[in-house]
Amino acid sequence: MALLLAAWVMLLAGCAQENAPQPTQATTPAVTTPAPTQPPELPFALEQAPGCFTVWEEIFLLSGRADPRNSLTVNGEAVEIAADGSFSYAAPLELGSQTLALEYKGEQYLFEVQRRYAVQSFSPESKGDYHAGQTLFVQVMARRGSQVEVSFRGEQIPMAEATNQLGSGAWEGFLLYTGQVDLPSGHTQPLELGRVSYRVSCGGVTETYESAPIICQATPAVLESDPSVTPEGYWDVGSGFIVELTGKTVETFNGRDNNDLSKPTNNYLPAGTVDYADPQLIRNREAGRTYWALRCGVRVYAQTKNDAASRMIDCVDCYYGTLPDHNEIAVAGLATQGHHCYLTLDCLWKAPFYFEFEPQEYRKEKSRQYYVEKFDARYIDITFCYADRIEGAVEIGEDHPLFKSAEIIRNEADMTLRLWLKKEGGFYGWDAYYNEDDQLVFRFLNPAVISRGDNEYGADLTGVTVLLDVGHGGFDMGAAGHTEGGKTYPEGELNLELALLVKAELEKTGATVILNRTDNEMQITHTERMLLLQQLAPDYCLSIHHNSSVRPNARGHETCFFTTFSQHPAELTVQTMKQAAVFRTAELRFYLYYFARQTTCPIVLTENGYLSNRKDLQIILDQSAQEAEAKALAQGVANYFLEINGLRPAAE
Repeated sequence: MALLLAAWVMLLAGCAQENAPQPTQATTPAVTTPAPTQPPELPFALEQAPGCFTVWEEIFLLSGRADPRNSLTVNGEAVEIAADGSFSYAAPLELGSQTLALEYKGEQYLFEVQRRYAVQSFSPESKGDYHAGQTLFVQVMARRGSQVEVSFRGEQIPMAEATNQLGSGAWEGFLLYTGQVDLPSGHTQPLELGRVSYRVSCGGVTETYESAPIICQATPAVLESDPSVTPEGYWDVGSGFIVELTGKTVETFNGRDNNDLSKPTNNYLPAGTVDYADPQLIRNREAGRTYWALRCGVRVYAQTKNDAASRMIDCVDCYYGTLPDHNEIAVAGLATQGHHCYLTLDCLWKAPFYFEFEPQEYRKEKSRQYYVEKFDARYIDITFCYADRIEGAVEIGEDHPLFKSAEIIRNEADMTLRLWLKKEGGFYGWDAYYNEDDQLVFRFLNPAVISRGDNEYGADLTGVTVLLDVGHGGFDMGAAGHTEGGKTYPEGELNLELALLVKAELEKTGATVILNRTDNEMQITHTERMLLLQQLAPDYCLSIHHNSSVRPNARGHETCFFTTFSQHPAELTVQTMKQAAVFRTAELRFYLYYFARQTTCPIVLTENGYLSNRKDLQIILDQSAQEAEAKALAQGVANYFLEINGLRPAAE
């Protein structure tokens, strides 16, 4: 009864509320709240491009950037992406080959990683064609104390530690082991000789590798003497067997001997050059080199080094054919563009040539030390082998920055174009190439025009380009210095530190400064250094290294040169280094460093103290000493440009 009463009370109350007058309410316009804007998706980027890698560490670091709203995995394992989009994953590695598969938004990125322990590198590794009777040189970079076994065609190749480890590209703790085997000859068809097998054991770990197949070309036919194609003064190498140069520029050597010593009196020849050659290779077993002897009287490498790890690449092609019995040259023009002038020539065929400074005397030529009292050549002679005519004239105006006149000289068996320099010794660099129209082009570097500058160097180098060649890098970090506390300082890192300081100093003068290596992970081969030099075509190149020696007392700064027109710029650097007195001594050296042998511009190579000497190392690691050294190197560059512009007395 009580429940029923309560229900009625509620019903009546509801009716009374419904019938009561309702208050008037103000109308509020509706407000639509927009949905929150989604931030744009962060772009995906990998710091390492997918591909094949060889490493020696126990982990392989995968890193980059991705959007944290998406998932990312490596071999199925989730990888955390930070709020800023960065991610990093240290993948553990076993010895041998393994695949790391990174997946992101349905796409897969594969990294084929081979982890080694005992072996840094070996050669031959990739597929290559070899000439009949050629000596096959075998190299293994292995940990110190390794047992190195190499076999080929069922026989062991004796391997020994290389006597000269400098410049081999070995890391600390690794040694270079070398051996050799002669390939067969007398076969008329190419032979596939199988693979070179490598077995290296160290610290309980054994690693085995194989090269690609070794292909031995057919034995060239022995050609009879053919005087009809051998002009007076050239080598009678017969006819029919042709060598074509395929490297960008190929170094030449004198004589039929087998020495491996370059000379600044020899010139490079451009890719495409062809000539008859002796079909029998010339060998230098000690240097691990082979050469072809060309009819024009020079030798060229059959193969050459590509980087400090001693990998070899072909720089010629060989085949049978017939060449024209003479050459014809026609002058297409001489034009100035930017800092260079270009002499363009039409040729009947791509025959060799000689490029010589005349007259020029060398102080120590007999001992192969090509110092000059003064670079005072008055002209350059370009002798075109086998040419019997040069048509047209080289038109040189009075305002030409480099040359003052030209003449054509007929020799007994060839022709010479003589270009008279505007001033004695006024030559700064050159190279040659065949353009897309198969014309032979000589590119000459004109003297850069500068003015005095209101800075500590006294020179305004605006418009001048300086290339800094930063020695070593990547897996080839060069020599190393060691403190008493056991800390190691790789040369490659110290080279870059000094180069960055030099760059900052030179930029104070307004110069454009370019480094060919900007970090310590960057690996740049000999060929890449040379190609960048030719493509950039700077006004000056400074190469930066640090030295090392087995002689504990060896110390001091050395400035090195190779080309004759680089000697005086090097002398100016020696002067500024002596004035700075950073090191106990500063000396000038003629030396055969590969990079310094290029001819595009003056190249000065500096060895900035001995890492192997504790006193020098202390100087090298001192920040104030580094800064003083950088200023001295920059002043040497500035003094060179001041001098060639007559703004600084040569005797100053």
